[in-house]
Amino acid sequence: MAVFIVGCGVRAQDAPLFTQKLTNSFLYNPSVAGNTFGSITLSHRKFWSGVKGSPNTNFISLHTPFGQHKFGTGINFYQDNVGITQALYGAAAFAYHIKITDTKLLSFGVSAEYNSLKIDMTKVDVVDSDDQLLEGGYASSGVDFSFGSSLKTKYFTIGAAANRLTALVAEDSVTQFPAFYSGFLQFTIPLAGDRDLLEPVFTVRSFANSSPQIDAGLFYTFNELATLGGSYRTGGAINATAALRIKNIMIGYSRDIFTGDLGEAIGSANEFTLRFDFRDESYYLRSRNARSINTQAMSIRRKTLSTYNHRGSSMKNNQRYKKQIKRHSYMSPNYRMSSSKKLMTKKRNGRKPAYRRKR
Repeated sequence: MAVFIVGCGVRAQDAPLFTQKLTNSFLYNPSVAGNTFGSITLSHRKFWSGVKGSPNTNFISLHTPFGQHKFGTGINFYQDNVGITQALYGAAAFAYHIKITDTKLLSFGVSAEYNSLKIDMTKVDVVDSDDQLLEGGYASSGVDFSFGSSLKTKYFTIGAAANRLTALVAEDSVTQFPAFYSGFLQFTIPLAGDRDLLEPVFTVRSFANSSPQIDAGLFYTFNELATLGGSYRTGGAINATAALRIKNIMIGYSRDIFTGDLGEAIGSANEFTLRFDFRDESYYLRSRNARSINTQAMSIRRKTLSTYNHRGSSMKNNQRYKKQIKRHSYMSPNYRMSSSKKLMTKKRNGRKPAYRRKR
């Protein structure tokens, strides 16, 4: 999961900066798409509460796993309003997830992106309307690509991405859509019998030919219900985050406070997030949910068996029936038994294991 905290400087041509602890989007790293679960995220951020007409950003994200969580896909869209400029961004991503073990997942992702920047002339007081600089010089757009990878384990997740690769290899380094790099390291420390979670987070983000921005944060989740935390960013900004989860729906709020004279002049930044999670694979990997899993598995088996007996032998060739069985295969007792390491039997000298005969 990528985590980035908002910086105090904002340029319309830059990628938006959200508290990714809440949005959990793949805006920076396309390999996050469909990584163990899917989500729909809506977020609104208002910068500089002490400045009239300050910038604001609206964001929507959708990603989901498919192919038994082997692949992921999704889209991102945001609108960034800074002064007289308006930036639009859209991206479509595809990710491939390699399951090394039940707790280790290696992911690679690519995305195609569209960036657009224009000036709203209705907000500009023009002295000379015939000025040649106003003719076609107030809008630009471009198509670009990004690549990212990540490794997810039981106790930590690490990832890195290179964004806007076309701008990275362009001869002209001055562009409205500069290339940038991003990386993150997040630890997952279970507490109180896995009911609570402590997450130290370290992130870095840097535009080409510029100094990096580094964040260090700590978040605590109680009983998968409430999340509290904060972080400190280079440049003197403190972030406070709070979120409440009701089943699969999360409502979050984040506030950035800038230290020193700058904070007194521009005020704070506020971010509101609404997220809906679905298809969470981790639910089926937890032993404490075994009874619920078995109940669901038996329910599905009874339903499909009764449907098969009712409709007759033609169900054997029913494609919808086959897809349903394949989609829920991870809930079957045979799948769980074959995946259990305790029941695995090692081969001896390349031969099949020997079993004792009953007397």
